[in-house]
Amino acid sequence: MEINDTNFFQDTVAVFEYVKDSEVINQPPDFVSKWEKIVWDNELYYNSENDQLMVSENEKTIFWNEKSYPILDTKEGFENSKGYFIETDKVSSKYWYANGGVYRFSNHWGCVNTCDWKITGELPLGYFLRKRNRRPILCFCKWENFTLVSD
Repeated sequence: MEINDTNFFQDTVAVFEYVKDSEVINQPPDFVSKWEKIVWDNELYYNSENDQLMVSENEKTIFWNEKSYPILDTKEGFENSKGYFIETDKVSSKYWYANGGVYRFSNHWGCVNTCDWKITGELPLGYFLRKRNRRPILCFCKWENFTLVSD
């Protein structure tokens, strides 16, 4: 199967090359992924009386922290608790598609959802020493350098 912009993010292994400078970062991205979070109905800590969890009757929408989010999925927990997977407003990664591959601007690499994406190249000094609040970096991978996990 040919890897391209419609399937590179599904069960692939790839090595992205660090890109120090590129004009692509000044262009609007082709795709922006958002952080997903699970909100448990029995583990919410309220900061005020207005900070409530409300779920629509058809379980398609959740109202939490004064915002409305579509529910992506649900999960049963122990002691009759229920978890709601939502997509937050926080940007996870940005992608730009090029003729020969994809640029990715992100602060997390390695196991990414169902993929294993490594980075190589002359990375910023101390990049892997910081686990939290790591600044995003821009990397590029050619389409032919992606392989399916099942291969």
